[in-house]
Amino acid sequence: MAHVRPLRKATTPIDGESARGLFCRALGDHGVPLSFTVLRRLGAQHRNVVTIAEDPEIDLEEMGRIIRVDVGELEQRRYKPLGMKRYLFFGLVVRSTAIEKKVRRFSPKSLAMFPHMRALWELRDLPFCAESWDLLVDSCVCKAKQGWIRLNGVHRCDDCGRPLANVKTEQVPKQLQSGLSLVAGLANPLPEMQKIAIESLPERLRGIDRSRIYDCILQLRRALIDENPDWSTDLLALHAACVAVLAWPTGIADLRPAASTAPSTWNRALSGYANLVPAQVQPVFSVRPRSGAGAKRTVSPKRGVRGPAASVQPRRPAVALPHSQDLPPASAGVTPAPSSHKSALIGIRPAYELAKLSPETLVAARSNNLLARHERLRGGRIVPAFDPQELVRFADLFRSRLSAESVGYRLGMGRRAVQDITACGHISANGISLVNDEAWFTEPNVAIFEARVVNGARPSLRDPINLRSALMAVHGRPKPWGEVVGAMLAGDLPYAFEDVDGKLFENALVEGSSAAAIGRMASTTLSGAHIERVTKSEALEILNATNKSSAVAALDSSGTNPVTFKLGDVTSLAQRGVSVLEIATATGRSAASTYHVVARAGIMTVAHGLWDRLQAERIFPELSR
Repeated sequence: MAHVRPLRKATTPIDGESARGLFCRALGDHGVPLSFTVLRRLGAQHRNVVTIAEDPEIDLEEMGRIIRVDVGELEQRRYKPLGMKRYLFFGLVVRSTAIEKKVRRFSPKSLAMFPHMRALWELRDLPFCAESWDLLVDSCVCKAKQGWIRLNGVHRCDDCGRPLANVKTEQVPKQLQSGLSLVAGLANPLPEMQKIAIESLPERLRGIDRSRIYDCILQLRRALIDENPDWSTDLLALHAACVAVLAWPTGIADLRPAASTAPSTWNRALSGYANLVPAQVQPVFSVRPRSGAGAKRTVSPKRGVRGPAASVQPRRPAVALPHSQDLPPASAGVTPAPSSHKSALIGIRPAYELAKLSPETLVAARSNNLLARHERLRGGRIVPAFDPQELVRFADLFRSRLSAESVGYRLGMGRRAVQDITACGHISANGISLVNDEAWFTEPNVAIFEARVVNGARPSLRDPINLRSALMAVHGRPKPWGEVVGAMLAGDLPYAFEDVDGKLFENALVEGSSAAAIGRMASTTLSGAHIERVTKSEALEILNATNKSSAVAALDSSGTNPVTFKLGDVTSLAQRGVSVLEIATATGRSAASTYHVVARAGIMTVAHGLWDRLQAERIFPELSR
């Protein structure tokens, strides 16, 4: 491949400028007509999509050499892929579809003042420029849509060459600018602008990750508008969402969903808003307190019992939602008008048909004050009753929760490992949970945890090995996942990733020298105190065996899906036996050659695929040669 000479002059990066803008500004200023002329030398595969910031195959060092820009400036403008169709936009977690890669959006007034492309203009969620407060456009006065392929200077039209500052656009009304500054500041690449936005928040929200707040604003905005709204409606909805967050936790009292907004969409927006502070604990929905020591139930033939004879506080409120009277109703098709009376109560049968949950679940939720304890008269008897609107909101939150198994599958670890890191406080189990129920998680919390893990990764390591290989230094007991993840997040255990698009902890790398430190880490009390049985995959992890191993075949098991084993039986076997995989990892040999050496040495087997540990460890020095 031909060597590309560097440009004549160095290009000075500008704060807040995007990688695409910096690259195209440098080439345009030196008369290079097509970006692909250089991009194909950098590893780009597509001519018409300039993915400088997103594509990990782009050679940034070579790009820096060509345009004469320090590679660090390019690295900090890269949008790091997090997996699950998410990118890290200057520290902000955004959807992959939120980044505009093909069209060059711009603010005519801002280009007239400072002719460079702001990274914020690449976020589709923000239709305006917070510098000049005009709406972003993507076409010249000649109607040509602007892109990143043909280069005529980023401040000039790709086609006719006229200044893009001449394009006419709409202004954001002044009364909206203060509120919209919040969402623009949260997404701004400049730390000083982020700080201003964060300081404008209510005090309890200032310590919350800005990705969580940004996502909450977008969820509210989506619920307030119909599909394909005009620009003014879209701006009003975005402004209303910002104002609601600035007035948290009571700012949603007057908001109503759009006519076409599905109840599930509205409920997700409400849940995200109410749970901005995970530690906030209060009943999910309100229970009317008794008005006095001798208060009796008040019964209405039409509206049923208004409340329980006494107020009962929930033992373990699972999600922090405002009281039900403060929540705007979810509508399937009509934007509801404010109402001075509650919706008609329904009995248990129509309630579980509406919620699509079992009667036992509804009764348990009601008993634990996750649903208000309404009652009504039926045939002379007082029977349980439910508010349909409250029920739909609860059902949506209940069904959207994530189990430890599903979170573990997503992260690349077992159920016990997820419970381990939860017990250590590294991830919050804030999904709706009934009393004595297992821990449940919500999508926003899992996504935030993933972002924290990805953000803490290093670009490279010395002598890297897979994290699972390093964990084989732990034997005879469960893996100390809580301690390991805590050390990773604290920076005490350096790590990197082979691929962030896959399961994070299956692709995690640590330095080879870290294995000894991991071997000394203590398993949390959760491992032995709260978990009596483990699944087959968790048992094989403790045994340091492969997933296809039949080492647990001789152990007593129960169940079919999943099959489980007593934790004590598994740890006892792990203390007595050692797998070929563990020996190979410890001695640095291949599994095949290790097997032949161990087999020839006549070492006794304690289970299928497991050799006597004491005998095997005597030949470790021979294997390490």
